[in-house]
Amino acid sequence: MPGKLVIAATFSVRVGSRRVRFEISPAASHGGPEDAYRVRIDRRWHDLGGKPLFLRRPELAALLADYALEGIAEPAPAPEIPYPSRVTVEVWKDGFPCWLGAWTASPPILAHDGQWMVAVSYDGKVEFLPLKNVRISTRGRKHGQPEGASDAAGAVPQD
Repeated sequence: MPGKLVIAATFSVRVGSRRVRFEISPAASHGGPEDAYRVRIDRRWHDLGGKPLFLRRPELAALLADYALEGIAEPAPAPEIPYPSRVTVEVWKDGFPCWLGAWTASPPILAHDGQWMVAVSYDGKVEFLPLKNVRISTRGRKHGQPEGASDAAGAVPQD
């Protein structure tokens, strides 16, 4: 007769309107490695092909993240905006949109609402703006030439 079930931790994750219960049991009490766990999800063992599945901390964390983030889409990849870089930003003044010259003050960051933001410096202040309101300035640049480069960069003077 098997011994009493040892549960090291119990918690639940709410996925939409459904709550999923997790129970973590030391794998050693099930014939598994010392540094691993066996998991029950909604009172059923999480197994692989009918055999006990033992998870270490990183795998356990990945399993929980998969359940918790089930319906949330992956964010878009980070946009490639050089920093510091000359940009044009859309701001609202007196109820009308206005485009002003500015400089990026940070690389893009992903905000909690899932949209990419960048800190820009304009009118003597620094403000985070959504990337949809920021355009990289190309005025004065030659096609394919990085910002700050000149025609004479790397040229040898002729006598």
